[in-house]
Amino acid sequence: MNATIGQVPMTVAVAGSTGFIGSAVVDELVRVGHRVRALRRHSSKASPGVEEIVAQDGVADLRALDRLLTDSDVLVHAVSYTGEDEELQRTTNISGTRTLCEQAAEHSIRRIVHISTAGVYGTAFAPGVDESTPPVPRSMLSQFRLEAERIVIDAGGIALRPQFVLGAGDTWVLSRLSALIRACGAQGVASGAHASVIGRSSLASVVGIVAAGSARHQIYNVGTAVPVSMGDLVEQVLTGTGEFREAPRRVSVDEVLIAADKIGVPRRAVALALEESVLDCSRLWTEFPETSRPAQILSANDIAWYRRWLGITN
Repeated sequence: MNATIGQVPMTVAVAGSTGFIGSAVVDELVRVGHRVRALRRHSSKASPGVEEIVAQDGVADLRALDRLLTDSDVLVHAVSYTGEDEELQRTTNISGTRTLCEQAAEHSIRRIVHISTAGVYGTAFAPGVDESTPPVPRSMLSQFRLEAERIVIDAGGIALRPQFVLGAGDTWVLSRLSALIRACGAQGVASGAHASVIGRSSLASVVGIVAAGSARHQIYNVGTAVPVSMGDLVEQVLTGTGEFREAPRRVSVDEVLIAADKIGVPRRAVALALEESVLDCSRLWTEFPETSRPAQILSANDIAWYRRWLGITN
């Protein structure tokens, strides 16, 4: 081993290093001084401080995993598949996780940090859901991700459960919601519901803190200290552009759901973003006080990215 947990620098192996969250984790680990080994399917120009491990077969490539894990201290598991192919959901989230954990054990990895999802609690929940709340996954994907989480926990690892992860590269949550509200000719939605959200860079910081710290539990809800309204975030993206410079016009939740029906976006995904869904993240904040500091959700760069994704040029 190159370091002891709690000391820097460590050598951190990152599986899923090119994804929306994994790429931010790599950047954050390098920023705070860790050595990073990044598992990737294709070669690319690695940043300083990053050793690239190419595995065209992903986590099924045991030779690549040997290179990734030999003499590493921590494994960050950011591999996931959230598409519609149910068999790929199963093999990526369950078989892939099992392989990673088995190989981590063989290489005496001292800590596994897995980025799971609050989706395991179900599609909607009352405020105050904490880690003791029984999971009730409402989709096969969430069920597979819960099973992956259990594999990690059985291996002695840690599972992080963020709800909505936002920022440049988010093509699933705020981007789609903004597109729907924009299609209604509005800039906001008349919903007072709040949600636990976190920016991808803030989540990456949490991963780094937990990876290097002394965790007393194996499951942590993850979110910013103050829940926010998704409608307010949509207004940040849309208000002040060339299309909408006046005071925001807000549509009803029902109008947004009708717009979703028209373009084939699942109502369930839209409704979840507009219902009260606040996690109790006090376990994380108490054990790792650095994670409870107020954090900006959307940077100017994030807002610019969302506007480009929407095709807004002014």
